[in-house]
Amino acid sequence: MNRLLSLLCGVLILLALPAAAAEPALGEMRLWKDTSGGFQVRARLVELQGDAVLLRKADDKEITVPLKKLSDADRAYVEKITAPKPAPSSLPASSAAATPSVPRRGLRKGPPSKSVGNQAALPDSGRIVDIIIDRVDGDFEPDPADAAPPADPGTVVVCPIQAVDKVSAPRPVDAGCRKLLVSVAPHAPADPKAAQGRVYLVDWIERQADVVWESTKKTHLLDHDPDSGHSLLIEGVDAIDRGGELVVVKGLAEGGGEVVYRRSLPTGGSPVSPNLEWAKLLSGSHLAAIVNETLFVWDLPAARLLYRINGVPARLPPAVSPNGVFLAVVRDGTAAVIDAATGKLRRRLTQSGWSPALDFDPAGQRLAMCDDSRFQVWDCAADKIVAGGITTEFLGSNPVRWVGPRTLLSMSGRAVDTELGMVLWWYGLPNQKGATVAAGKAWLGGDYSQCQITAIDIPHLPVGHVAGAILGAGDDGLLMRPGMPVSIVVDNRLGPEIPIDEQAIRRSLGESSQAIGWVVQENAPTQLVARLERAPQQELKFRDFRNARSVTTATIRPFKAELDIRRGTDLLWTKKTENRVGPLLMLREGESVQQGVSRMERPEPEFFARLHIPPRIPRTDGDFQPGFSSLQNGSWSDAKLPRETAAPPTPGFPGGRRP
Repeated sequence: MNRLLSLLCGVLILLALPAAAAEPALGEMRLWKDTSGGFQVRARLVELQGDAVLLRKADDKEITVPLKKLSDADRAYVEKITAPKPAPSSLPASSAAATPSVPRRGLRKGPPSKSVGNQAALPDSGRIVDIIIDRVDGDFEPDPADAAPPADPGTVVVCPIQAVDKVSAPRPVDAGCRKLLVSVAPHAPADPKAAQGRVYLVDWIERQADVVWESTKKTHLLDHDPDSGHSLLIEGVDAIDRGGELVVVKGLAEGGGEVVYRRSLPTGGSPVSPNLEWAKLLSGSHLAAIVNETLFVWDLPAARLLYRINGVPARLPPAVSPNGVFLAVVRDGTAAVIDAATGKLRRRLTQSGWSPALDFDPAGQRLAMCDDSRFQVWDCAADKIVAGGITTEFLGSNPVRWVGPRTLLSMSGRAVDTELGMVLWWYGLPNQKGATVAAGKAWLGGDYSQCQITAIDIPHLPVGHVAGAILGAGDDGLLMRPGMPVSIVVDNRLGPEIPIDEQAIRRSLGESSQAIGWVVQENAPTQLVARLERAPQQELKFRDFRNARSVTTATIRPFKAELDIRRGTDLLWTKKTENRVGPLLMLREGESVQQGVSRMERPEPEFFARLHIPPRIPRTDGDFQPGFSSLQNGSWSDAKLPRETAAPPTPGFPGGRRP
């Protein structure tokens, strides 16, 4: 027995010896500087040797540098990385951010496909998914994001830029955003031989940015996958960002960069270069991309198409659940949640005439939908709308972002409280080239003169004060709410040459008011006023599809419709819209082009029955008053909004038709 134990111990010792003799773990590839800044070298830390460090460069040559000659930031880095590490059992949760806290599913489960080679063309033919026709198959299970501690606020200046340069959205390297990647492509470099695309690694802890990738071709960073460490670039695009080649690179997050493979985009048989309009890595080897208004899902190593969805506009790109398990796609008034790995529909919601922007919440369960002044929250697990409303402010469409458990940030910078159904704040974001929400912060990158990354709270503290005041006041915090009386007024200024049915328009406005819970009463002190006016005459030219050389000119005097909610002399809410004739004019039998255009000059009553009117209008005095914040030196500078703030004009079709 003792002899057997000795043999087993001998085996264990022999097995342990190679690990004991293994090469020491290297630090990350980074830029080292001396105290003067004149000496710089990109290398990894091998070990601390007394009062000096041993560094290994990219060509594997090693150099020794005295500690006293290193910059303060480099000495602090050495002290940090060589400090004794606590036992694994005592590591805080934030130290394990590199390890996924949520079990991987879908495309992230299992090893990547075998690569077909360093270069290959991506196919465009294969299975087609139709979100309107295909059967809903299977259930939905939430896809939550990895837990991560909140990042520290602040700003890191990356490099100087011109206003027309293209800066990518910041891409987190890890869940805690300790490091981020961002690319800068000059619009017109002074030296044609200079780099036309650079990728920077931003160390948020050290507050510094270093170049980790350069290309003499115009290059953009599209995405980064923290699990695999793969980054996706597009290299060689033209002046209008068409064409180019997809490049998958590994090691950028460690300060280096090595090409894994390259993939060319499909042309669809067209002589025009393909237009990559949107791209998102669903795993380290799977890509969802919109090319020429078609959504493709590819297995990149295998250069294989999993499926495609036709007619997906780039202005309304898919929402991707936190770990890429689901895609949410909208098209022609239908929103669908798709299993990203199989293309099977898990949920579908049809709302005719509404194609909103989408965003998954961090729990991977609720889907925000936003367009114009309307928003909804779709709980995909319960398959029902759990919140929604019409706001007093213009929200816009894409992008919409979850910035809190109950707060959305709209395209126009409005912070919407989904439970109150109101806009509580307005964030005047600078000329940002991209935005990302991660680690409890909004990450903003770039302005007119320099690429800089700012991490900041949205919503910040004053927004909570406004929400608390409205909640505490109840109905007293609202100027209008469901159950309150309103009278309908039509202020017709179109003139006798444009006959309209004012009584029918009043009935339609009454239907819109009753739909949101208001009570229509004659002579009520609060009035919903529709003022109709004519705009200046415009000249339009139309080309006949049957004869491309035939051009017909027509004139139109569009009309403007302004909706006001008034109480005495107080303007509570207003919205303006102007009729426009679309690029395609459908003529009735025997109708001339001028007659077809003239039909658009008269509003139809049915339009007013479909209006979106905010059911709740908050008070704007004292603690109830919403605020405006602008970014100043990495912090919010707050101000209160004027009491009467009109929503910006919204292009629409008061005639009730889309020609």
